[in-house]
Amino acid sequence: SISSTIAAESGWVDAALKFLVEGNKALQVAEVGKLEEAIEAYKQGVETLPAECDKSFDKKQAQIILSLHTQLGQALSYAGDLQSAIDSFRSACICQRGWSEGGKNEGLNQLASKAYFSLGMAYQESASSATDEGKQREQLELSVRAYGHATKLDPLYWSSYANLGVILADVGQDGNGNKVKCLEMYEEGILAYQKAIDI
Repeated sequence: SISSTIAAESGWVDAALKFLVEGNKALQVAEVGKLEEAIEAYKQGVETLPAECDKSFDKKQAQIILSLHTQLGQALSYAGDLQSAIDSFRSACICQRGWSEGGKNEGLNQLASKAYFSLGMAYQESASSATDEGKQREQLELSVRAYGHATKLDPLYWSSYANLGVILADVGQDGNGNKVKCLEMYEEGILAYQKAIDI
């Protein structure tokens, strides 16, 4: 493939960065066909990445990896391919977790927070389209976890608190009709809203 040839000639970082820039340019243009162009560029960029998220990446390399996966997820989400978007956001989050365990997270928290926030949004959207109540609840719980990670990584990312508040306030009673749990979640939602307002 083209991306493999470029990676072999100039190293994966240059190839991945080239595709990231191409994808970003295409994504910024609101024209028919540009979304598919962005998705293709991001996919080619992801193909150039090393197979594993290695803890030995420097900050620039880690930023490229997080950005490619997150931007691909955004583009896929815009195109309506929600499951592929979730997979892409999860790839970014998995890499970030590996780096944070290796102490390589400095300077990456804002990018990683965006990936978790986007993952939360995708799960939230998936929940809204789920017809099964159990699947809907599962997706909302995953969304809450993703927003929670986003707020830990970047405590000033107010959108994560706002969306977390919406979900926690709207979850309702649990599967057993337990309204006490609902009240606790509602109170958590209010606290999340207040945190977002404070920011």
